[in-house]
Amino acid sequence: MNFDAADLTIGALSIVLSAGAYWAATRQVKLSAAAFLSEWRRDVRNWASEAVDVLVDSTRSMRESPDPSESERSLSCSRLSALVDRGRLLFPNFERDGAEAGKPLAFRGYRHYALDPLLAAHGILEGRLSPGAFPDAEAALIGVRREFVSAVQAIIDPESANEKIEAFLARENVDYMTDLGVKERPDGTFVPLGAEGILRVASERFRARDQA
Repeated sequence: MNFDAADLTIGALSIVLSAGAYWAATRQVKLSAAAFLSEWRRDVRNWASEAVDVLVDSTRSMRESPDPSESERSLSCSRLSALVDRGRLLFPNFERDGAEAGKPLAFRGYRHYALDPLLAAHGILEGRLSPGAFPDAEAALIGVRREFVSAVQAIIDPESANEKIEAFLARENVDYMTDLGVKERPDGTFVPLGAEGILRVASERFRARDQA
């Protein structure tokens, strides 16, 4: 069978168009997935930030009184319980067993580990869980809060994004970084001053402005 030049041109053009459409569709899927992941991470950060606030408030109430009022304790427990259930929308249970069919779907299987520190804090506040090796309930709440922050940080992985951001900021703000007295490493990154170092720099600036 012979094909004339027009047929060959049309065939080649069809292949190019099909390839272009496939590439565009694939790129759109990747962009949609990236947008979804970015939105999911933002939702996790917002949820976790609220949970940290509740844990800090609970610790404060314990510090002010080892036996906080029943209403204050009840409020903290209610907020933690709500945060756990909201967390199930972000971190569903896994390995659901058919034998648990009598349970609501969200409560079948194993609970995600990111929710466990919140439930531990809930148990400490209710008195169902002992502080363990911690000296008191306040210290135990601080301990489980740190476990919670570490768990969420491991999930959303801010370090990968921060590496790119820090490299950009270092390039754009070299003069300011040097002005702070931050030492540059051989690989081009900067060693932070720390809290005491920043306080020292701020104090020196204040002294210089006050003497001017």
